Amino acid sequence: MKTKTFKTILITIPGIMLLAIGSRPANAQEYLTVYMDSVSYNDTIYGCDTYDSVKFVPNAGTVTSKFWIVCEFLNSHSLDCDTIFPDTLYLPSGFNGLVSYQGYEGMNYYGSWVHVKPLSLLGEDKTTICRGTIQLNVYTCYSGSGNPTYNWIPTTGLSNPDIPNPTAIVTDNIEYTITMNAPNGCIISKDISVTLQPLISPPICLVSVDSTNQNIIYWEKPVSESVDSFYIYKETNVTDVYKKIGAVSYSDHNVFLDTASNAQIQSNKYEISVKDSCGYESARSTPHKTMHLTLNQGLNNVWNLIWEPYIGIPVSTYYIYRGITPKNLELIGTTSGSNAQYSDLSAPVGHVHYQIEIVSPVECNVPDAGFKSTAISVNTSRSNMVSFTPSRFDEIIVSPELFSVYPNPAKEILYLESNQKYIAEARIELCNMLGRVIQEVTLKSSNTQMDISDLEGGFYILRIKIDNGIIIKKFTKE
Repeated sequence: MKTKTFKTILITIPGIMLLAIGSRPANAQEYLTVYMDSVSYNDTIYGCDTYDSVKFVPNAGTVTSKFWIVCEFLNSHSLDCDTIFPDTLYLPSGFNGLVSYQGYEGMNYYGSWVHVKPLSLLGEDKTTICRGTIQLNVYTCYSGSGNPTYNWIPTTGLSNPDIPNPTAIVTDNIEYTITMNAPNGCIISKDISVTLQPLISPPICLVSVDSTNQNIIYWEKPVSESVDSFYIYKETNVTDVYKKIGAVSYSDHNVFLDTASNAQIQSNKYEISVKDSCGYESARSTPHKTMHLTLNQGLNNVWNLIWEPYIGIPVSTYYIYRGITPKNLELIGTTSGSNAQYSDLSAPVGHVHYQIEIVSPVECNVPDAGFKSTAISVNTSRSNMVSFTPSRFDEIIVSPELFSVYPNPAKEILYLESNQKYIAEARIELCNMLGRVIQEVTLKSSNTQMDISDLEGGFYILRIKIDNGIIIKKFTKE
């Protein structure tokens, strides 16, 4: 320990203003008084922001050669200790170190070291969701006799405003102020902010197409008291630019039918978000996009299916369904999730309907068809249904060899003959080359004849309509 002659010493503490040791600071308004004859060796004295400085008063009695030793770094053997000689010592309230009063009275030695610490109140700002329960905590370094008291303001949402660690349920961003009163008279305060974070949007389970070729969106409903409603967004005609098209209350079903959609025209991409009961909206979910199926006819009654892939979940397999009516579709084939086309080489003649399906590995609990209260599990998505309906010359032409027409050319009588019983009772249309129907008759048997004597000379077409298509025959009238 080094000894210095009397002088005024300035102590610099980070974050604390400079105060002179040896005399009371001119700007000090209040001070915490510590009587050196009332403290024990190695006692801890807490300074606080309530006071501008800590006043140390010497021991009672007549003491000669009295002086103070002040150590900034809690080590009385440090070179950072200073020896000063005022009657009364003032230190900044935020000083952190050791103070000792030293002196002699006759042959008696006086010496008392005390720790000086700034009184601290520590705590962290918090984040939570709307109406979420959160634990607030503050900590103090105080370890002296007696217990500090606490007070939080405002008391909004607090379980107990008079403890250092209350729980809070908040509905808006809020800043609390906690004040601690220490038994030594120090009063210290700290601000603790609680910031609300939006909820995380639930993922879309699936998007699909219903029986009316309108898009339907399913999502899993989270169990939460914080959710107010769900927002549904649809991609506009600009890539990745979405528009809100609807909202669904938390008390309603977790299904949304996009009545403005037409799956026959195009596919659509959707995202959802969640609004909490405090009015905050979450970020939107990962998008899901419907499949859009198109159909074109190849040679020999082959149908080629091409579709836009499903977006939103990994697809391992596409399932191809076909039927002669929309209500009797049957699985006719599958293809890898990396493919987006399929050719049906054995399609029936006449009416035909197609649809593509995927199966999700995750099931979503949603209300059943008709939005009833009963919940069902949904894990499939289907595309729009594409149909081919024969009409006039666009109808499916079936095997022409089933029917014979002779003679060709013919003058007055045209004979029609077939060995298939179902040809009987079929309707026949006699058309000119422009497609205009000239005559319509019903075939009474598999062998019949037509009077064509009134026809003008030229080329004509016979269209024989049967259950699974039509038979086209051409002849010439002489």
